Amino acid sequence: RRACDGVLAAHDGPVAERAPALALRGFVDICLGNAPRGRRDLSAGTQLARRLHPVNYASVQLYSAVMAALGILDAAALLDDKRRALHRAEAFGDICGIVIAQWSYGTVLLRAGGKEDEALATLELARANSQRYGIGACSLGTIIPDLARGAARTGRLDAAIAELRVSFEGYWSGFPVFAGFSAEALVDLLIERRGAADLAEARLLLDRWESRLDGAPGLVLWVPRARALLAAAQGDRDACHRQARRYLRACEEIGAHVKDGDSWLEWDSTLPLPSGSVHVRAIPLSDDAGPVGAVVLVHDMSFIERREGAMQR
Repeated sequence: RRACDGVLAAHDGPVAERAPALALRGFVDICLGNAPRGRRDLSAGTQLARRLHPVNYASVQLYSAVMAALGILDAAALLDDKRRALHRAEAFGDICGIVIAQWSYGTVLLRAGGKEDEALATLELARANSQRYGIGACSLGTIIPDLARGAARTGRLDAAIAELRVSFEGYWSGFPVFAGFSAEALVDLLIERRGAADLAEARLLLDRWESRLDGAPGLVLWVPRARALLAAAQGDRDACHRQARRYLRACEEIGAHVKDGDSWLEWDSTLPLPSGSVHVRAIPLSDDAGPVGAVVLVHDMSFIERREGAMQR
């Protein structure tokens, strides 16, 4: 971040330096929990990058694409820039720019919804090009988990888990920040397979992650969500609710989006009170900027208890 500050201190510096510095500083600030300033810088850097050479333009796209992969930025709002960057990179023909643009576009398209087949095909092409030409190694940190989830949805769950284990260990020993994407997908799929050994492996993996990389809010956002899912799979309702509240608070603090399909985040419980029981259900609400609150429904159950007591008498 200090290097970015140094570049940006020269207000008349070249756009080719200022655009990536702005975007990178925004990326770092969001990961560290300074979401408002980070979002402004990331957006400004991405817009400024439109004036750059096709390869440089594509390179700047990866910061917001990773933010979308983390669930922090709205993928649909990023799609036009990513598509434009891919078209420009393909027209220019430099393979480095093409791989980065394929990665960014496929990552965002997958999360924007509606075109999963095209998104996965784009990511497959990005992986093949990355491996063939030996470039964009970091891109595989998100590409492999995305493709593994796609494979699991088509019945190849065991193969997906095996590939994610290899990916996680590879990044964990070399570039642990990118290991989180494989870790999250691996935990999700282990919970989906739901064997006793799978749940134990998921718990150990979460413990390993938190013992080493707990601290940057943007990079650990997935952990309370994964712990809530794990608690739900193990039948520990209290732990599930506790971790779900932790996840929602973390989303709110950095303006992240609750992942689609996380209906288990709805808090549903019956609470005993001195005057009788109440049933409470809380449903999280979000808008384009992230979580905004919750709808809380409270149902007085004491009348049922009184009627049951009267019938027994």
